[in-house]
Amino acid sequence: MAATVKCHLCDGPLSPLPTAVLRSQVTSDCRAWPSAPNLAFCQSCDTVQKLITPAWHTDIQQIYADYAMYGQSGGAEQISFDLGAGAGMARSARIAAWLAGWGLLPKQGELLDIGCGNGAFLKAFGASQPGWTMTGCELDERNKLAIEAIPGVAKLHVGPMAALGRQFDLVVLVHALEHVVDPVSFLASVIPLMRPGAHLLIQVPDLMNSPFDLLIADHCSHFSAVTLSNAVTRAGFVVERLVDKCVAKELTLLCRQMVAPTTEIPEEAPNSDSGVMAAQAHLAWLADLASQAQATEGQVAIFGSSISATWLASLVGQRLQCFVDEDPGRSGRSHMGRPIVGPDQVPANIPMLVPLRPDIARSVIGRLSGLGRCFIEPPARQ
Repeated sequence: MAATVKCHLCDGPLSPLPTAVLRSQVTSDCRAWPSAPNLAFCQSCDTVQKLITPAWHTDIQQIYADYAMYGQSGGAEQISFDLGAGAGMARSARIAAWLAGWGLLPKQGELLDIGCGNGAFLKAFGASQPGWTMTGCELDERNKLAIEAIPGVAKLHVGPMAALGRQFDLVVLVHALEHVVDPVSFLASVIPLMRPGAHLLIQVPDLMNSPFDLLIADHCSHFSAVTLSNAVTRAGFVVERLVDKCVAKELTLLCRQMVAPTTEIPEEAPNSDSGVMAAQAHLAWLADLASQAQATEGQVAIFGSSISATWLASLVGQRLQCFVDEDPGRSGRSHMGRPIVGPDQVPANIPMLVPLRPDIARSVIGRLSGLGRCFIEPPARQ
């Protein structure tokens, strides 16, 4: 590790995490990426992170140049499934419903969605809060026509946020902060865009519950509840809500500008175990999962068609027969040159790898056991 590389949140010293055995990564738009993740944790703030090196910046430029969201479903947002019953709902709809449930929002207001992608959250929020006017903010105009066609959207802004020249009642960062180098300074730069009393909504992957997040090449910060809360506090916010139940394996945080130093404890704060220890356990388990996939002989199917399935498919190679997905918007399409089929369409003699956290995998396998398919349960966690 280069001695000059420091934590991109607090400038503290970094310690490496063992990752070479993993061999490959995946992009957040689900493309295989042929290099092992270069991970470390900060000895000062404990944040698990990618090393922000020239090589990392080169990778990021290449990833974003060809970025295409939700290609497996023709641009439709990924469905978030209930871990028990298997009921599915689009992630943005879950967030909008959670936000509305707190009763904090007036009937009319102005929203800024930073990193709005193809407009999935804008569409869900607009349906939930039809009295609001919305603005999207992105790095380029590739989705401009689609975003500005969403009811309630005033415009898509491309360029520096400061050039917006106005303030908002709610600012949203849904799966954006984990992509940002120097997130504390970035969050501080959001404050001038917020009216007095305005809220900031953040959702990021939960390091404690999402081992595959460590494999996403363009995610440079891997937050636990503790490190996310610390980051927003250092940036000048006070946490009002911080939960891990709004969307499975995600952290959802609602905060407002801090007007005075506070010791306020966020409501419903998730478990605050060490994110570094979780990352170490995740990496060991991912190595076991990779070994299991490579040791499975003959043709295989892989359950899912997103991050974990893409990564495992890159290790299985030509032995992959198909992806298996319960999302009806994906079944019948293709990914990585292989068909995506429903669980009942997999030949009974084809073993199906399940790249899910062991507890989630057991729930899925139990729910689908009546189909008579050959599921390979992932390795146990040590």
